Amino acid sequence: MFSLYHHYDLERLAELLAVLLARRERGHVLEADTIIVPNRGVGRWLQGQLAESEGVAANLQLPLLARYIWEVIPRVMPHAPDSRDYERHRMCWHLYGLLPALAAEVPQIASYLGGDSVEVHRLQLAQRLADVFDQYLIYRPRMLSAWEQGRETAANPDVWQAQVWRSLTRRLGQNHRARLLDSFVKTIQGEVDPEQLGLPSAIYCFALGALPPEYVRFLYALARRIDVHFLLPNPCNGYWGDIESRRVSLVAQPPEHAAGNALELTASHPLLTSLGRGTRDLLRVLYAQELCGIQEPELGAALAYEPPRGSQLLARIQTDILNMAAPRGAGRGPADSSVQIHTCHGPLREVQVLQDQLLDLLAADPDLNPRDIVVMIPVISDYAPAIHSVFGAARGRRQIPYSLSDCSRSASHPIIQSFRQLLDLPLSRWTASEVLALAAVPAIMRRFGLDEAALHSLGDWAQAAGVRWGLDADNRAALGAGRSAQFTWEFGLDRLLLGLAQSDEETLVAGVAPWSDLEGRATAAVGALWRLVFRLRSWADELRAPASASAWLDRLNGLIAAFFSADPVDLAEQMALEELHEAVASLGGAADCLGAEELSWEAVRETLVGELETPGTRQPFLSGGLTFCGMEPLRAVPFKVVCLLGMNDGDYPRQERNRSFNALRARPQLGDHDVRADDRLLFLQALMSAREVFYISYVGQDVGSGESL
Repeated sequence: MFSLYHHYDLERLAELLAVLLARRERGHVLEADTIIVPNRGVGRWLQGQLAESEGVAANLQLPLLARYIWEVIPRVMPHAPDSRDYERHRMCWHLYGLLPALAAEVPQIASYLGGDSVEVHRLQLAQRLADVFDQYLIYRPRMLSAWEQGRETAANPDVWQAQVWRSLTRRLGQNHRARLLDSFVKTIQGEVDPEQLGLPSAIYCFALGALPPEYVRFLYALARRIDVHFLLPNPCNGYWGDIESRRVSLVAQPPEHAAGNALELTASHPLLTSLGRGTRDLLRVLYAQELCGIQEPELGAALAYEPPRGSQLLARIQTDILNMAAPRGAGRGPADSSVQIHTCHGPLREVQVLQDQLLDLLAADPDLNPRDIVVMIPVISDYAPAIHSVFGAARGRRQIPYSLSDCSRSASHPIIQSFRQLLDLPLSRWTASEVLALAAVPAIMRRFGLDEAALHSLGDWAQAAGVRWGLDADNRAALGAGRSAQFTWEFGLDRLLLGLAQSDEETLVAGVAPWSDLEGRATAAVGALWRLVFRLRSWADELRAPASASAWLDRLNGLIAAFFSADPVDLAEQMALEELHEAVASLGGAADCLGAEELSWEAVRETLVGELETPGTRQPFLSGGLTFCGMEPLRAVPFKVVCLLGMNDGDYPRQERNRSFNALRARPQLGDHDVRADDRLLFLQALMSAREVFYISYVGQDVGSGESL
């Protein structure tokens, strides 16, 4: 049975979930509870809520829906073909292998691959095609079926993407995930014993606010054999799946309308119609005739929509949205700071203003704690330095405990930043400051036996010996600066090493004048510097050589071992190295898909840079203090104070990267994925989740001139 519950407050839904879990009849005492969550942040919050209400939260499985689907299908259809090659990251490498041959047949591909940086363009095109094909498998399975039969439209991008798709299916077979999902729905309708297939007696879907229609059909089909409890965050008390976005006057009185539901739909709140498209489309799917077997248990007061208390502006806005009532001249009271909008001079000033406002709120309300505040930022890596400099440097009464999540791997630790520099060795100018900065990373210092005192001396000695930039004469010539070894690392190291061997600075040896003004532990320090530069030279040469993906795996893991030695008692360094190995392991898919085909350094570098720009998997959520995070992880989770920083025009809602490539945009359908619509829905959910204060800030003035942007 498919049971649907909805409420605007996730805490109420979490309370209901606790009751449903307590009443569940398990096949055996150790059977885990499967709760499908939208992301890891909501899963972490939900565990805390269940532990607080029930005393313990154990034996819970919290998968994402897509992952759960492709775990269940092989259980129900054990003889189904392996469809892993149709995963997005594996499709990317298969497309990468196909593109050179397709360029001879498809002019659009040939045009894109022309010019310089062919390998980078080839990988980027493969990534974009894999992105859109992954969406087509979920949102347009019938279109793909038509393409496979040679029935594409004459419009772009169908006319050439269909050729690419047919080539991909010839390489991988036509048993892709869209076909398997359709086969599952048909199979589950037959005689299937859930216990023999290892399916639980019930699953719970928590806070899934926007879903592809095909995934809803999967859950509905699964509900024929097991209980599916769907707990939906719904910002409105009543069905609003038929409302349409339109401009509404906030001042003029609405005209007279017929009574009943038509009045409510016509007079709907403008924020609901403009921001709630994702949930609106999901409601249309859930209440479609095709899914008429969905049940809505009547729970009375347990899930009654109680409007927020108080007369402040935030409470009135939320009440109007809950009741689907168009606002009429709502204004703030004399002491109403429940909705705040700040325009600032740059990100640093945004964070400074935020700190001042939060200190005021904490001082005014003794019951408000830092853990009751969340700050969400669209591109959190842009604000991380300002956050650490403002909140991290605060002392005394200005100090607020905080945690920062969702930063990219590359911004999380110096080891990872240094690895990115090592990937760029073939492009390096080998400046003295660049090499010495690498040597100053603690894990690299430890690997080469350096310390702070030795590094300080080496900087002075390298400067005095004449090291400026360039590895050697050949390196300078390759960079267009003429074949001269003077002021290169080879030139300076020869002088330093010769200075260790003799003290006569006036005697040239092979045209090299020794620099002998060395002191202390000079021999060990200069030797360590020479080993570092020699190893950098060796790796720069090795990185330039193409190799198979499996060889690149060995090569890059060897590079990590050659340059970094983590402190056994430093957990941050250990985790940074683990993150590096995980990023390098992403090339394992390329090894499986491409076999012995060689990859260039440019393609490998582009892949790893992309991996390092994604958030790490070991970052803290809800650690007890003020939480800074991206816009996605804690969507709809209630906090007393919800702050949105970086709400700049162009940054939020985000622009879709593959719009010109995406056939979904040419012929939109109900439930289609849309980045801008998702961001608008997230804004609406953040607004509804704020209990006391909803805070927005953006960069509205130029930091230099003060002019409005």
